[in-house]
Amino acid sequence: PASICQRLWLSTSPNSSEEARRIYTEDELASMVSGLSSERANSDENVAAYLASNFTEDDTDHLQEFLKMQEELKEKVESGEGLEESVDPLAALNINRMSCHTRCQETEEGTRAGRRMRKQGMIPGVIYGRDPVKKIPPFDEKHIIYVKTPDRYIYSGINRHGWRDFESRVYDLTVEETGEVHRVMPTGLQVHPVKEKFICLNFIRYFPGKPIKIPIKPINVEESPAMKRGGFIVWQNRHLECVVEDGVPIPEFLELECTGLERKQVLRQERLTFPDGVKVSHRVKDSWLLGSVFGKAAKDEIGPEA
Repeated sequence: PASICQRLWLSTSPNSSEEARRIYTEDELASMVSGLSSERANSDENVAAYLASNFTEDDTDHLQEFLKMQEELKEKVESGEGLEESVDPLAALNINRMSCHTRCQETEEGTRAGRRMRKQGMIPGVIYGRDPVKKIPPFDEKHIIYVKTPDRYIYSGINRHGWRDFESRVYDLTVEETGEVHRVMPTGLQVHPVKEKFICLNFIRYFPGKPIKIPIKPINVEESPAMKRGGFIVWQNRHLECVVEDGVPIPEFLELECTGLERKQVLRQERLTFPDGVKVSHRVKDSWLLGSVFGKAAKDEIGPEA
């Protein structure tokens, strides 16, 4: 007796005596099912009925077009064709995006209004600072914009860059009500000491040539004799104020070369690697200190003689 699947195929398949049976090729079968040869598909009535009831000619044509588009896209990716157009200009400069809302000075100002906004997930703040690109002078109260930022955007930035480095990133901040875009840096983030909830976050305008504090990251730690013995760096400054030229990507961090570091060695600017277009701000003094290397000496590892 025929199985249940066979009876289902026969019940849903067209009558082979009334309609001409379709001939399947190996390429068509490969796009529909795997492990089925064209010989069996064209000779077995049950298999042919199943294919005819589940895969129409229109579905097969659409699938073939989709596979063809995938092959063309793969060839473009391998050849690099058209990738320049798809590159985000902000991502190329290492600038992130964020949005905020305007804040009414009359109804959304004060302690009670601030508490109410925070319960709604909005963190109050202002956009301030000069911007020579937009011809905004410094210390001009007319260009101070009162805003409130959704706390989920702040959490997202902190989860991505960390608490220390969040204020060292540049954002294109979009004001939803007006559509204006301001290039800013987060500053003055206030957090509740017990609840660890955000209280206030301001934004200062950024422009090419404005000093920005870039975090420092040690590299080649395994090449340091002191670090391999369990040594560590006592940081005096985890960020260095630098100036990034126009059109140059803002680096995520500056590399601190740790090769050959010994115990009690003082770390200064000479061990930092600066990308092209990034230089130290003139406000950084020559006596600027990064930190020192501490740890046990080599003789401390030698145990007592038996």
